[in-house]
Amino acid sequence: MGRAGVLLAVAGVAVAAGQGAVWSFSGRIATSLAFSPAAIATTFGAATMAGTLGAGLAAWIGLERGRFAPLALGYVGILAAIALITTAPTAIRFMTGQVLFALFYFFVSPYVMGLAAELDRSGRIASGLS
Repeated sequence: MGRAGVLLAVAGVAVAAGQGAVWSFSGRIATSLAFSPAAIATTFGAATMAGTLGAGLAAWIGLERGRFAPLALGYVGILAAIALITTAPTAIRFMTGQVLFALFYFFVSPYVMGLAAELDRSGRIASGLS
């Protein structure tokens, strides 16, 4: 698997834990901002659609410029979205954060999986990250 593969696997687990925490508490954050159940559902539905766009954008960009730039852009976008979600004083910032979070998460995922598959052709790293 090699050192790079182990590093990617460890980083993947750390990132997934942080992202999981944000997803786990998003409903509570929305409730604290006085969202109705319907508004929460609409926000998460819009985020799901944005995620589809993010994956499509990754497919469109491909590997023409390598993986580093898309991964760096994606992770900066995820961090900005997390900041919006967790510090949102208003509903619009929370909604914007949720949509951006899903967009960038699903944009980054194909690049991470592709890198994992390149580093470990047996699929152990990629299966551990999924």
